[in-house]
Amino acid sequence: MTSNLIIVLSAPSGGGKTSVIKRLLACVPRSVVSVSVTTRPKRFNEIDGHDYRFTDHASFKAMIEGNAFLEYTEVFGNYYGTLRSDVESHIKKGFDIVFDIDWKGAHILRSEMPKNIITIFLLPPSAHDLKNRLFARNTEENRQQNTRFSGACEDLKHWSEYDYVLINDNLDETTAQIVNIINVEKLKRERQEGIASFVDQLCFDIQDLNYAISNFLSSSSLRGA
Repeated sequence: MTSNLIIVLSAPSGGGKTSVIKRLLACVPRSVVSVSVTTRPKRFNEIDGHDYRFTDHASFKAMIEGNAFLEYTEVFGNYYGTLRSDVESHIKKGFDIVFDIDWKGAHILRSEMPKNIITIFLLPPSAHDLKNRLFARNTEENRQQNTRFSGACEDLKHWSEYDYVLINDNLDETTAQIVNIINVEKLKRERQEGIASFVDQLCFDIQDLNYAISNFLSSSSLRGA
């Protein structure tokens, strides 16, 4: 049995995180996405409670004061945060949790949950691809989209702080690579719960069997004499 994984995906806006996460949840059993609370206005194609939990600045600040967030940050004038109660509930139920957060949130999660976290940074294949993906979404005004595009370099500066870095050139290939990463991470010695007890029992059984074999061989030798 392995412990829960905290899987962080980060990328500049338009880097393809949302599409990858949707594929990932379909491929990884008992995985859920962490739904962030945000003060950002809801886009026309988003569902409150599914894509984000939308709230106002006053309510968000009240949640900060109440220590409701495991991590939170401000991006382009809006707040985003992960509810502590959500994460604790998912962990108790045995789910792996996928986070769509930036490098600042990733730092906080690593300090809060260092044992089970893996961090993955998605790079766009080119600047043109990033621009095309971002503007093709058509979910914000051009000025807002341009603000996100111009801020991409600030996100990209932190790529080397992540455990894994992937170029997201093909959605299927990127998803398959992340599934492979998760499978390998689950096999790491420190994440296999109960493995120490299993080895102890294995050694005990070997010694017990060896004792029985030795007794049998001794009895056979005596009869032969």
